[in-house]
Amino acid sequence: MNNQNNSIMETVEREETARDARRDALGKTYAADVRQLYEVWAAGTGVSKIAGDLLRVLHCKSGAIEPVSLFWLDTNTQPAALRLIETCAMASMIPDAGLTIGIDGEILLSSDEVVALIGPSDDLSVQV
Repeated sequence: MNNQNNSIMETVEREETARDARRDALGKTYAADVRQLYEVWAAGTGVSKIAGDLLRVLHCKSGAIEPVSLFWLDTNTQPAALRLIETCAMASMIPDAGLTIGIDGEILLSSDEVVALIGPSDDLSVQV
């Protein structure tokens, strides 16, 4: 029984270590990924809606995207989008200020940029 408990604990510790390492890796690319998707959205191209939808989900910490639409993103943007989707699965990583502040407290998007993306809102959790 003791060996089984030790094995379970070792497995849990390995999984926590792997999750922490992935969280750290996502944190290192978060700001650049947000900026990259914002630039795609701001460009007003055929894939701008996809980028905007994902950024709105991140900012509001709720919503939905059409996963199949990620196919249309180019080979540089698609990995950034997928990392941001994975970040959504770790919602505690996303700052309460949404897209205005990065994980490390750096400025990401201005309030004007967020309003352009999201639209005006009476909900203070959406608009900083």
